[in-house]
Amino acid sequence: MVTIRFKLSDRDDIEIPLPEPENLGDLLDRVSRETGTELGGYIAVRQGKVIAAHTAVEDQDVIEIFPAISGG
Repeated sequence: MVTIRFKLSDRDDIEIPLPEPENLGDLLDRVSRETGTELGGYIAVRQGKVIAAHTAVEDQDVIEIFPAISGG
């Protein structure tokens, strides 16, 4: 089971069964389709480190999703 925590958002945490590793981008695409939620830009963090969309996510991982905020 992978836990996805949406930070700075009103979305609830999601727990997803993950029988084998899957890259983060594919996993979040699946979450978006299944929940009808558009993520837009985001920053993903695992164990205190930023991870990219191509990073493999494994069972028992906790992924924190922060909205990407920019300004000028």
